[in-house]
Parts: sequence; C-alpha cells; structure tokens
Amino acid sequence: MAFILYIDQDGNRENKEEKYGEKREIHKIQSGHEHASDHICLCISADHISYITRVLLPEGNGKIAFANSVINYFSMFAMLGIPTYGIRACAQVRDDKEQMSKTAQEIWTINGIMTLLAYAALAVALICVPRFKAERILLLVCSLSLFLNLIAMEWVYKALECYTYITLRSLAFKVLAVICMFLMVHTKEDYVKYAGITVLANTGYGGI
Repeated sequence: MAFILYIDQDGNRENKEEKYGEKREIHKIQSGHEHASDHICLCISADHISYITRVLLPEGNGKIAFANSVINYFSMFAMLGIPTYGIRACAQVRDDKEQMSKTAQEIWTINGIMTLLAYAALAVALICVPRFKAERILLLVCSLSLFLNLIAMEWVYKALECYTYITLRSLAFKVLAVICMFLMVHTKEDYVKYAGITVLANTGYGGI
C-alpha cells in the first residue's frame, strides 16, 4: 500500500510539473505576442500623435479625452469583470465543445444585459447633464466601443489561446485607423471623426 501511494505521489508530481510547464510555455507565447504588438503600436503612435496634436489642438484633444473618460465608466459597468471571469470559465471547459458553447453563451448574455443597462444610463445622462448634452454626438461615437466590446468576445479567444489571431487582428485595425486618420482628419473640427477612428483602432475588430 505504501509503495502504491509512493507511485501515485510521483505520478501526481509529474502531472503537476507537466501542467506547470504547459502554462509556462503558454505564458511565454502570450508575452511574446503582447511585446510584439506593443512595440509595433509604439512605432505607429509615435508617427500620429504629433500630427493629431498639431491638427486638433488642445481644445479638440481635450474634448476627446473628456468623452473617453466618461465612456470608460460606462464600459467598466458594462463589462463588470466579465473578461477575467470569462477567460477562466471558458478555459476550464475548452476541451468540451458543448459545455464551452453553453458557458460562452451564458457569459455573453450577462454581458449583453449589462451593456444594455449601460446604454440606458448613458441615454439618461445625455438628457439630464448639460455638458453631456452639448457633446452628445461625440459621446455616442465613443460609446460604440461598448457594443463592439460586447460582440468582439475577446475573452473567448484568450481562453482558447488564439494569441496570434488576437495580435494580428488588433494590429490590422490599428494600421487601418492610422490610414483613416491621415485621410479624414485635417482640421480641428474633425475631432469627432478622430474619436470614431480611435474606436476603430481599439475595438473595431469586434465587427468581424
């Protein structure tokens, strides 16, 4: 009995070491994709920040920063920690397609309900708050990120460890956004267009 117990302990130890090695390898792959994405994004940002600062001036950039800060609060309410929970829950059942599909649908439904509530709260704020009402078009454009985050379901792809797809998709939309910026943003009155372009860069992949 003691000999069998010893063997079982060794087997458990080997399994734990194997699982740890797999997790470490996955973490290396994820970190590599994130570092590559960050490096390319830094190069892209260096080119367009000076252009936007010169074209939109402090007034236009300030309006966009204000709108983004407001929408971020609604976004936090809509997401409600779902990305972190979704990754963990889906990763646990990713080998079972039926259970994976069921789990993803349940989490997405909760996310959808919270997003609708966030939009309802935003609608009330746009009516009741004078500052919001004055910039309602800008806020509505920025709020598209709520809907795009909902349909993007990036937490599913992370649970399935599709890091290459996530990285390439994100980079493609960032490059597309830079092209759109140079084509469409030419005066300080184009700050709403630039707000839409930033939404495209950050969450536009939700549409595919």
